[in-house]
Amino acid sequence: MTSTTLLLIQNRFERENLATVHELGCIKNKFENKNVNFIVKNIFEEKPTIEWLDGINGVIIGGSGSFGVPDLEEELDQAIRTFYMHLINENIPTFAICFGHQLLGHVLGSDKMNINVVCDYSKREVGTTKYFLTEAGQQDPLFSKLGNEFCASTGHTDYVVDLPENLTLLATNDMIEHQAFKVNSSNFYSVQFHPELRYIEARERYTLFSESKAELRKSLQNDLDQFFEQNEYINADDLLLISFYEGIVLGNS
Repeated sequence: MTSTTLLLIQNRFERENLATVHELGCIKNKFENKNVNFIVKNIFEEKPTIEWLDGINGVIIGGSGSFGVPDLEEELDQAIRTFYMHLINENIPTFAICFGHQLLGHVLGSDKMNINVVCDYSKREVGTTKYFLTEAGQQDPLFSKLGNEFCASTGHTDYVVDLPENLTLLATNDMIEHQAFKVNSSNFYSVQFHPELRYIEARERYTLFSESKAELRKSLQNDLDQFFEQNEYINADDLLLISFYEGIVLGNS
């Protein structure tokens, strides 16, 4: 069987090394029975370039820890914009998660007068959360497998404010409108939640994150209790990344 090569782009500082290793392990676990090789890059070790994509069949863009879109410096911002637009224009199968999702909303929706991603603690989501497919999501080859309502693990305070014109909304919920979308006429998908995490893995990730931030330690146990095994609805971690791999990456190879 011919192997497939996926590029995993991580967005975490060196001081967040435990979370970086955890993210890589969780994503690799999703593909443990597949013939997949991973090449791993980190935007804080080197700025993204088109050369990263040599020999790549698909791209997964991961989350972040203490870094957000409003923190982007101009040089890194421009490198990310160029890289994202290349992924879109060349129709390279791409799945962006959390911070990667926010970057897509930023690249296609922000300008010098308006930042399309904001940090708002009143919109903070932590735990096992329910989502609803839009009509477009119900027709999408990946998301339709989740059923009209599904659950996933999440943890964020930043979110995409407005839906850029070139995106189709696939999933929403009562807290954040733009939970998942797809670039029109492209194989670029993105989600605000974490389909690489089962609830127990989400608890582990959040613990690593909270222990590095003093202001979150007091709420740690309460937040951990928000991650639980959900049996009433389909869990996104059971299907989404594998459906992306089998339906989009292999279908495009």
